[in-house]
Amino acid sequence: MIKFTRLQRYAAILTTIILLLLSSPASARVKVEVLAIDPALAENIEIHIGSVSQESLDQRQTLDNQLKKAVEKGAFALGYYHASYSYRVMKKKLRITIDSGPRAQFIDPIVEVYGEAALLPEFIALQQTALTVDRQPLDHGRYDDFKQTLRTLTNEYGFYDAKFTKNELRIDRQNNTGQPVLILHSGERYHFGEVSFEGSSVEESILRFLIPFEKGGLVDRDTFLDLNRNLLDTEYFNEVNIQRQINKDTKTLDLLVLLDDSDKNRFEVGAGYSTDYGPRVRFGWNKSLFNSKGHSADFSTELSQPKQEMEANYRIPWDDPLRKFVNISSGYQLKDVEDSATDLFTSSVAYIRHYDSDWVLNYSLTGDIETYSQGGGPATTAQYILPGFGVSKSYLSEVRDPSRGHRFETYVRGSTESLGADVAFLKSYVSYRYLTPIFSRKTLLLLRGELGAIETDDILQVPVSRRFFAGGDNSIRGYNFESVSSTDSDGILTGGAYLNTFSIELSYLLFENWRVAAFADTGRAYNDSDEPFSTGVGGGIRWLSPIGQIRFDLAIPLSDEVDQNYMIHISMGPPL
Repeated sequence: MIKFTRLQRYAAILTTIILLLLSSPASARVKVEVLAIDPALAENIEIHIGSVSQESLDQRQTLDNQLKKAVEKGAFALGYYHASYSYRVMKKKLRITIDSGPRAQFIDPIVEVYGEAALLPEFIALQQTALTVDRQPLDHGRYDDFKQTLRTLTNEYGFYDAKFTKNELRIDRQNNTGQPVLILHSGERYHFGEVSFEGSSVEESILRFLIPFEKGGLVDRDTFLDLNRNLLDTEYFNEVNIQRQINKDTKTLDLLVLLDDSDKNRFEVGAGYSTDYGPRVRFGWNKSLFNSKGHSADFSTELSQPKQEMEANYRIPWDDPLRKFVNISSGYQLKDVEDSATDLFTSSVAYIRHYDSDWVLNYSLTGDIETYSQGGGPATTAQYILPGFGVSKSYLSEVRDPSRGHRFETYVRGSTESLGADVAFLKSYVSYRYLTPIFSRKTLLLLRGELGAIETDDILQVPVSRRFFAGGDNSIRGYNFESVSSTDSDGILTGGAYLNTFSIELSYLLFENWRVAAFADTGRAYNDSDEPFSTGVGGGIRWLSPIGQIRFDLAIPLSDEVDQNYMIHISMGPPL
C-alpha cells in the first residue's frame, strides 16, 4: 500500500485544480466588437459590456440581459435614449451593431448661485460657461464634470457650507432633451485661522515670512498656491504638504504645513569650447539649507587656458528668505588675455532686495586686491574698496526652447583715493537682452545691447579688471575674448573708458530639436569717439537637448586687422 505525505496530497490537489481550470471552456474569452456611427458610443458600450465568455454565448437569455443592460447604460450616458441593438455570434467573436437613434440635446441650462459666492468673478464666469452648452449634444459626464467643477470652486474659495438645493438633469425622452438645473447656496465664506508648521528644523520666525496672507483674511485658492510656491522656492524642502482643518463653529480654516527639510548637495558640471578660449570646464556646488536659520552656500569654478576663476557665496536671510537677504562672497581670478595679465582677489558683502514685480535691487561693498600688468610691463598692485548699486529684472519662458524673455541689468560702482584707489573713478553699465517670436514660434529674434562708461581723470590708472574690453562669445563673436579695445602708441590693448556692443540674431526651428541661426555682432571698447566699430557675422545651430540648449556658432570677423579668419564658439545654457 502506497502512503502519501501531507505535502504530496496538497500538491496533487493543486495540480488537479489547475488542470480543470485550464481545460474549462468557460475560461475562454470571446472577442467583442461594437459597431456604431459615433465611435464614443461604441467605446462606451464596449466598456459596459466588459468580458464575455464562450459559455455565455450558449446561454442566450443571459447574454441578452447582459447586452441590454450594457447598451442601455452606455447609450444613456451619452444622451442616446432611443438606441437599439442587434448582434451576431461568430467563432470566438461577438459583433454588436448599434442603431443609436437621435441624440438628445442640452436645453435652457439653469445654473444659479446665491450667497457671497454670487459676487465673485470666478463663479460668474462659470455660470456663463454653463450657457454655452445650450443645444449641444447631451452628455451625462459633461453635466457631472460641471457640477464637480462648481463644487471644487466652492472649496477653493472657502465656502465649506455650500450645498445644492437643486441638482437635476431633467430628461424629456419624448422631445429628446435634457435640462441641467443646478441651484447652489454658498453659505458664509470662511476666513484663515492659524498656520502651524511641522517637520522642519528651520526657525518658525523665518517660515512665517513665507505666509502670503494675514490671519482673518478670506480663503481663496491663490493663497494656497502662493504658500506652496513660496516654501518650495526657498529650496529648503524636499516636500511640502499643506493640510486643511475646517472649523465649522468659528467659520475658520487652519492650516497644518508638513515639511521635509532638504539635506541635498547639488552639483553642476559644464563644458564649452571656443577658438579664443580653447576648452573650458565649469563646476558648481550648492547647499540650499545650511542651518536652522535658513542660511545657504554655493561654490563655483571655471577653468580655461586664458582664465581661471573661483567664487564662494554665503547667503543669510534678512527677515524674508525669498525677498531680502545678505550675500557674502569671495573670489579669486587669474587671467592672461591678449596684452593684459591680472591676479585678482575680491570680497564683497551685498544686501539684495527682491520685489513682487521681479525687480531686484543690489547694494554692495566690494574690496579688491589686484596685481596687473600690460604688454609685458612692470606689475602694479592696487588695493581699493568699491561701493556699488545695481538694478536687474529678468524673465524667460520655457527652459528647453524659450520663445519669449528679457533681461535688464544696470549698475554703478566706483572708488576714490580715500578708499585706496590710485585715481577716483565711477563706472556705470547697462545691458538689455530681448527674445521674441516673429510671425510664429518657429522664428525667434534675439536682440542684445550693452552700454558702459567710466568717469575718471586717467583711465590708465583705473585697475585693468575695471576697464572695458569687448570680443568673445558673449560679446562680439568673430573676435578673440577681450581683444577689442583702445590701444596705446605701442599697439598694446589698454581697455577703454566706454563700451558699446549690439547684436541681432535670427533662429529658425528646422527640426523638432534643432534650430539654425544667423547673427551679426558689432561694438567697441574705446576712449575716443572716432575709434571704429568691430563687426562679426556668422551662423550656427542650436540643439535643444534634454538638459538645455547647446549652441555651436561659426563667426567671421569683418576686419582686415584680425589674423584669425573665423572663430568657433560652443556653449550651453539659455539664450539670455
